[in-house]
Amino acid sequence: MEPETSWTMAVGDVVSYKLPDVVDPEGNDEPEVYLNIMEGQEDKYPPFLMFDNATNTLIFKPTSKWVSGRQYYFTIVTKEKNSDTVKYSFYCTVKVTGEVFVIEETIERYNIDLELTDVDMSGEG
Repeated sequence: MEPETSWTMAVGDVVSYKLPDVVDPEGNDEPEVYLNIMEGQEDKYPPFLMFDNATNTLIFKPTSKWVSGRQYYFTIVTKEKNSDTVKYSFYCTVKVTGEVFVIEETIERYNIDLELTDVDMSGEG
């Protein structure tokens, strides 16, 4: 059974997805699962994605407004533990709904002028 490969969520959501059980059809090796970056999308790996290896569960926790309105990419890789040739990659996308926040455009900046004076031995300044 192939895993789900597309998710949509909002900032503040917590989404868990248990991957389907992986079995070696020939029964001659131990299967393993790991996550990886998607080639060509290295800078778009979801920073809010965690993987619980013990339960093969993906956990998405987008808590920052800086991830909203964007799409992220990663791969789920299944392979035989003792072979680098038997490997399957599933290409995944995660869309976080909402407004896109850009530091230069979204944040108001204020210039603050201040003057620091010397502090004497008694802590007065």
